[in-house]
Amino acid sequence: MPSPSETNPMNHPEQERRDLWEATTEQRERIRRGYSSYYQSAFTAFLTLPDTRLESPQLLDEFETRHVGSFATLQEACEEYLRNIGWLAAADKYLAAIPEETPPVFWDYNRITKQLDSIYHVIPAEGEIHVFTRRS
Repeated sequence: MPSPSETNPMNHPEQERRDLWEATTEQRERIRRGYSSYYQSAFTAFLTLPDTRLESPQLLDEFETRHVGSFATLQEACEEYLRNIGWLAAADKYLAAIPEETPPVFWDYNRITKQLDSIYHVIPAEGEIHVFTRRS
């Protein structure tokens, strides 16, 4: 005689497979909508993040919230970061106040890249750099 768990339709292996299929179908549909709605290269990079939950019903909202930007080069990403934190404006103000014969000022992009990496996910994909906030 079958046990109650075997006769319960909610515990039947076929029901489990159907539930899994429906869940993965919903997940695939969200991903398909993401590809068609957003910049595909950036969305693809987002899907590779270790803290992206593909099963999340809010996947598309998370992409919109977490995508900081896409850049042609890592240097452009670093400069956008410097602009956002006010360092470029501060450097321009400083340089405008000093004499012409002062040696030029250079940014240490290796250090800026390390700082960027510690705050954001920086993902190279399809010839571009995609930047995403980390999940808190």
